[in-house]
Amino acid sequence: YISAAKTYYTQAEVDAQIKFYDTAVGQNILAKQPQITAAFLKQSLPQDTSETENQLSELLPQMKQIVKGIF
Repeated sequence: YISAAKTYYTQAEVDAQIKFYDTAVGQNILAKQPQITAAFLKQSLPQDTSETENQLSELLPQMKQIVKGIF
């Protein structure tokens, strides 16, 4: 993370973030991050899973033909 952050943030931006997250509002935002991340993953993963399942369903007949041809 540090390497990526150094690529995109200036030292002034990092200092401003530190100053902000030391405030009551910043601390409140940090405290909520785990719940926000969990809610995001809960909402996004089922969509990803269903898309993957659909793709696998479409590929399964082709995969069976390939395996059948090998054996």
